[in-house]
Amino acid sequence: NCKSTSGIHICINNTPIIRKSSHQPSFALFIGEAEIIANCETVRQLTWTGKHIEDLKRNKNINIELEKPSSLYTVSKTTVNLLKFRAREVIY
Repeated sequence: NCKSTSGIHICINNTPIIRKSSHQPSFALFIGEAEIIANCETVRQLTWTGKHIEDLKRNKNINIELEKPSSLYTVSKTTVNLLKFRAREVIY
């Protein structure tokens, strides 16, 4: 299998609540593309988790404070440079 493997680790108050490793659903043509796919999946999972926790707080009276905005950490220089470029493009 030539697909890249992605990993996700989501914490609340330094406590892991989601840890996942899986093959990416598509083939990446270069490493930077695979890293971007991985970060997009992480943001998708982070968004879903935040919405789910907000529902629990509202419906089950659970008191959990979420850091907003959420932080995404990556070791991918390609992704960081692309995001900096896109942010500059949107700001100016």
